[in-house]
Amino acid sequence: MKKKTLSLLIKPVSGTCNMQCSYCFYKNNNGTMTTKTAELLIRRALEKQCDITFAFQGGEPTLWGLENFQFFVKTVNKLNMDGVNISYGLQTNGLVINDEWAKFFYENKFLIGLSIDGLKDTHDANRIDNQGEKTFLRVIGTARLFKKYNVDFNVLTVVRDQNARDAVKIYRYFKAQGFRHLQFIPCIDNFGVEQFGLTPERYEKFLTALFEAWHKDYIARDYVSVRHIDNLIGILQGRPPESCAYSGKCGVYFVIESDGGLYPCDFYCTDRWRLGSIENENCFELTNKHKEFLAMSAVPLPECETCELYNMCRGGCRRDREPNLIANKYCSSYKAYYPTVKKLLKLSNMMK
Repeated sequence: MKKKTLSLLIKPVSGTCNMQCSYCFYKNNNGTMTTKTAELLIRRALEKQCDITFAFQGGEPTLWGLENFQFFVKTVNKLNMDGVNISYGLQTNGLVINDEWAKFFYENKFLIGLSIDGLKDTHDANRIDNQGEKTFLRVIGTARLFKKYNVDFNVLTVVRDQNARDAVKIYRYFKAQGFRHLQFIPCIDNFGVEQFGLTPERYEKFLTALFEAWHKDYIARDYVSVRHIDNLIGILQGRPPESCAYSGKCGVYFVIESDGGLYPCDFYCTDRWRLGSIENENCFELTNKHKEFLAMSAVPLPECETCELYNMCRGGCRRDREPNLIANKYCSSYKAYYPTVKKLLKLSNMMK
């Protein structure tokens, strides 16, 4: 039987960041996590006696400082008397990474997500630093530094109308850079308050063009891992999806804000869904509020239950169904895209 894993997403500096991305929806400011709070978090997690994933995000988590990350890992090693399996991950914009950071990530087996929004022009149009300066060349430099030190990393790209037009160019550019593990996620709007720009029509064209380029490489035995494609293939082969966006319901994990506050999802760090604090004993047990959050996501719409493609999309990410958990705003994108996926995978004998 597979051992349970406690998945924790830690925001050590809350929404503090050294960039001003045009589409940023997460701007909370709960201060900076203290080493006292970090140690309590570690103790609470180890009490669960199961495998643990400590992942760090922001804002920009590296602004917590390398010395605090060194303290965190050292404390885990000191307190982990029972030899619990520990995994580390971190999502970064790459701006402060130097040789010392890269060595630390390699030595402690961190899996790093590096944010690059495709080609230089679209990246620099949306991802400027706090001085208004472009960042693309610096981030590419960080990727090269990761390769120099054999850091395990993937590339994450936020898809908007601007870069959705360049799906194949982006894919080929990333391949040329030696990036073999890619994630593409649709831009998340701010609960309908701010619309950051990705139409269903443009998203469908992006998905289709990307898949066709990927499939052509696969047939030529030149495999590149693209997260959402890997999940779709797994589903069609009868395996459970790795991503909660393809599971038909939200996954069970905990977000820990810098003040120790607990939330059920990175996209729902709101007062409505605050679950409690790591100050409380048994804080990583499912509360009634957490169960309510999970249950709300697991109820498909009537039109979803009768859709022949529902077994593939399963309603998609809950955030793409806001406000009020209506039909996924990219429903038309998936209906146009998934038949192409099924057809090409069947032709290449990848389906079950």
